[in-house]
Amino acid sequence: MLHNPKWDVEVKANPFSLESLVAWLEKQPSDKEYDYCDPYGCLLCQYFRSQGFQVHSVAMNNLYRDASWKSVEFPLVLKEVSQGHDAGWTFGAALARAREALSR
Repeated sequence: MLHNPKWDVEVKANPFSLESLVAWLEKQPSDKEYDYCDPYGCLLCQYFRSQGFQVHSVAMNNLYRDASWKSVEFPLVLKEVSQGHDAGWTFGAALARAREALSR
C-alpha cells in the first residue's frame, strides 16, 4: 500500500466545541473550585488559555476579550456549562453539566 502524506496531518479539535471542553474538564481535578464571577480566572478563561488563546477576560455574556481587547464570540453552551449553580462551581460539576448538554 502506498503512503499518502495527507494521512500524517494532525487534526486539531475545535476549541469552541463542547466536546473539546469536556475533554479538558476530564483532565481537571473534579473538586477544584473556580469563581464564575472572576472575569480573569473563571473556568472559561482557564480553558481558553489552555487552548493557546491570549484571553484577557471573559464577559458575562458569550464573549471573551483577547490580549488586544478584541471581542471574540464563543458558543453560548460553553457559558451555560460554566455558570451553573446546581452543584457549585467545581470542575466536576461543570463536567457533569457539559456531559448533560452533550446528551441533549
